[in-house]
Amino acid sequence: MSEINTGDMLAIHATLRRELSSIPKLVARASELDTNDREAVVTHWSMVSRFLTAHHSGEDEVLWPLLRQRRPEARELVDTLEAEHERLHDLIGQADEIIGSWGTEADETEECARITAELAETLRSHSACEESELLPLIPGAVTADEWAQLPAHAQQAFSPPEMMTVMGMILEELPPPAKDGMLSALPEPARNAWVAFGEAQYRDYSDRIASIANG
Repeated sequence: MSEINTGDMLAIHATLRRELSSIPKLVARASELDTNDREAVVTHWSMVSRFLTAHHSGEDEVLWPLLRQRRPEARELVDTLEAEHERLHDLIGQADEIIGSWGTEADETEECARITAELAETLRSHSACEESELLPLIPGAVTADEWAQLPAHAQQAFSPPEMMTVMGMILEELPPPAKDGMLSALPEPARNAWVAFGEAQYRDYSDRIASIANG
């Protein structure tokens, strides 16, 4: 089997941990915000929660069946991780129900902050387990083409402009050599779009969310 680099999953996990850790503070402040800032919080939650859901659905649909077949000794671990996905997605659903009901007022912000804090903590322990116990099983069990299905699967959850924002989130976690490697591996149109407007678009987005969080 072709050699694969599992470091990209470390960057995705770090990105999701960072972004989810900011969500409880944002939703706790939502009732104090004006309509435009509150809509920005709703949009950010949608972006981050879809990112997590798309990442996990790729594992559920692509990775777990391969590992159950090719690493039978890991079936119990995979079952545990799959059950944790269900718990994480239940928490996402609970938060969605509250955030999706926000109209002119943001209700139940304390409860939503509690739910999203639990989500962030559950993801921290889940991703740590994947990194320490699951990723070492990948080489020799999954081909490079199969591994590439994971980001391809996740990209389906986003429009092209949204992908610029997601890419910016991930690039935040990469040191310069890895960042250059990620950009050079992009198709030329995507790379050109990032240089032309994507980086600036992401920076504006990120600065606004930070400004809302910090009051």
